[in-house]
Amino acid sequence: MNTSTTNSENNEITNLLGCLFWGLIIVIDIIQAFAIYAGLAPTMGWFGALLTAGATAWIPLIGTILAIYGAISAWGWEPLAAIALFAGPYIILIPIAIIASLFKRK
Repeated sequence: MNTSTTNSENNEITNLLGCLFWGLIIVIDIIQAFAIYAGLAPTMGWFGALLTAGATAWIPLIGTILAIYGAISAWGWEPLAAIALFAGPYIILIPIAIIASLFKRK
């Protein structure tokens, strides 16, 4: 077995999974920002909600919780649907990231 080919294939898998992981995280974070803004705007005003959404949407735990709140309170979503959208991908993506790190060898 040619080890250089195997290492090259592992690097390709790692790069692909890494791109998939970060691409999905960015999409989720953008949706979270909108949900946070929608949920906080009635109580904080548009400017406070905009600042808070911009600052917290990118923080996984805080952004997820605030986005779930926004989706339920402002958009009228069922709690399970909001949790599935905002927390579900992390539950799926974290094992993908772990698998990708296992393929990466130096």
